[in-house]
Amino acid sequence: MLERMAGTYEQVHARAPRGTPKYLNVCQAIALEISTGRLAPGDRLPSELEFANALPISLGTVQKALGKLAERGVLVRRHGHGTFVAEPHFRGPALWHMRMLDEHGEVLPVNMRVHEVTRTAQRGAWTRFLGEQPFYVRIRRTIEVNREFTAFGEFVVPGPRFAQFLGRSPEQLSGRALRGELAERFGVSVLRVRELIGCEPAPEYVWRHLGLAPDTQMLVCEIFGYGFRDEPVYYQRNHIPPTSRRLEVLERHPSPVNP
Repeated sequence: MLERMAGTYEQVHARAPRGTPKYLNVCQAIALEISTGRLAPGDRLPSELEFANALPISLGTVQKALGKLAERGVLVRRHGHGTFVAEPHFRGPALWHMRMLDEHGEVLPVNMRVHEVTRTAQRGAWTRFLGEQPFYVRIRRTIEVNREFTAFGEFVVPGPRFAQFLGRSPEQLSGRALRGELAERFGVSVLRVRELIGCEPAPEYVWRHLGLAPDTQMLVCEIFGYGFRDEPVYYQRNHIPPTSRRLEVLERHPSPVNP
């Protein structure tokens, strides 16, 4: 485990902007190990001294990193027993921050299809969250729920940082969790999300794509994904057409403490 984690740390360190504190790179490396499934809930981490000996960092840096992750609920520290991976912040199907339930409370299956991956300089609701960028990468997709109805989603990330998405075809991304892509391809872990839910008429590109009547009222779910230091990572917006199915918003960990 230590050898693998040392390799992950080196990858994160190489990608990090110059001047990034080493403890943040350690945090990112551990979070990456968790988000990609190489560390599972309940796994015991090596001791602080073992970490310091295996990685080119000081014991104090390791202690600070583990402490910050424990504050965020990513890790659990048990006196006299060690440090363990906590239960995941995100539960349920990987494609959804929320899910639809049938009349018995069972989760309805979904089928996600990406339709376009584009570079855009267009400003929108994502600009307020992600900040002004030279361009953005926007991924548009549909999510068919139980073959009963189809939702429409947009996933937007800062272009300069995530330009590699533009080299991925819709077929390559269909059926995949985009949050998982951020972890595996870019080494970026999302530690918390914030959600806003409302109801409003669908914009033209949505109702046309879904074959609905103009200005159909839809449930709109905005999702804001945050990384370390509450850094904005992605903006997501889902339009869900009228349905009798119940929407469950998945349990979230409390907002983390900024390092």
